[in-house]
Parts: sequence; structure tokens; C-alpha cells
Amino acid sequence: DHLRRLLEGVNADRNLRTELREKLQGSGKLSRETFFRLRSAGVVRGDAPDRARIRCEIYRDFLTRHLDN
Repeated sequence: DHLRRLLEGVNADRNLRTELREKLQGSGKLSRETFFRLRSAGVVRGDAPDRARIRCEIYRDFLTRHLDN
């Protein structure tokens, strides 16, 4: 349930979804706003957007498989 709710929240915001998808693919950097939103949701960790990392492999795997295009 937790991961599904997280996914619904990310999919509801096009910019958030796009930046997270690019981050998961290793090609994107998060904006300051996106970083703080994802960090407060527990999706990423780090102390700055340029050092953001996906919190854990479970989140990475789930979001990579289920994030809308």
C-alpha cells in the first residue's frame, strides 16, 4: 500500500514524475523543489539536489517498473 500511494502521488505531478524518471535512469538532476518534495516523502536521501540518491533498491526497482511514461 505504501509504495502504491507513493506512486500515485508522483504520477499526479508531471514535473515530479519526469524528473524522478530521469533520475532513475541516471541521466537527470533534480530541481531544488523536486528534491525537497521527494526527500520529505522519503523517496530520496541526501542533503542537496546534486547529491540526491534514491533511498533504497526497493524504491528504485518499484518506481522503475511502475512509473508512468
